[in-house]
Amino acid sequence: MNNEMLRTAMDVFMILVLGYLIGRILKYILKTHAKVGILYMAYGLMCIFFNDLYWLVHGLMFSDYRFPFGPNEVSEIGFFLLFASAVAFMFRNNKQRTPLEAVFTTIYTLISIALWIGWSGEWTKDIITGVPFGYFCYQAVRAVRFSGAFKRVEWMFFTIFVFGITAVEGVMFFTPEPLYTVFDWSCYILMYTMMVALICHSFIRTVRAKTAAQASAAVAMSAVSMGWSLICMYMSYEPMYFFPQLGSAISIIMLTEAYMLFTSLDDPGNAPAGKEAVV
Repeated sequence: MNNEMLRTAMDVFMILVLGYLIGRILKYILKTHAKVGILYMAYGLMCIFFNDLYWLVHGLMFSDYRFPFGPNEVSEIGFFLLFASAVAFMFRNNKQRTPLEAVFTTIYTLISIALWIGWSGEWTKDIITGVPFGYFCYQAVRAVRFSGAFKRVEWMFFTIFVFGITAVEGVMFFTPEPLYTVFDWSCYILMYTMMVALICHSFIRTVRAKTAAQASAAVAMSAVSMGWSLICMYMSYEPMYFFPQLGSAISIIMLTEAYMLFTSLDDPGNAPAGKEAVV
């Protein structure tokens, strides 16, 4: 199976997954008195759905042409902002400032945008989509801080890991062969290992959540795993690209399930997440 067939298969898979999640979350909203946060999630899922639908049509009809700025960029910006708003809504009553998280996220976003521009040369796209993505990352990090999803040691390790990978990716622009290949494969292995670890961590937190506080930690971890899966996608070439794309699909499923669970536990008037699944 060549890359084009894999690309089409993954687009179809993502569309089916997102279609199911949209139907599930809308059914949940209709049967409960869920708050506005879950609506942000629903609209965000719709944005991703149309983004993948665009890529499916583009691959079938315009595979040899890349538009300067297409509807997919609008969809990406939409789901970054909507998911960020959904995550932020969980802690709407927490007025504590998080300057350290804001500074680190801003620095990382600027470095990432610079790397993306270096790889693709698409200044406008990378800046316009990079800023909303950075905002989503900030809200995910803020949620981790408020929910206590990471212990202090885990948080320090993850921060060093993320910036370490980014530094190596930057150095690779000036690294000759064969050292380049060694760095490249090392980054792939480390990035994907971290992605799998984050997904497993978010899954465990979701299935074990019994309170709204525990569910908020599950949402935070799922948001981090989704953000990291997307970063892995942006840093990967085909066919390696399809592995983090699958990881992003799993992360979106986990984020949706965790958020519905949080909504159910946070508001006694909502149906328990375990019951709404079989309505």
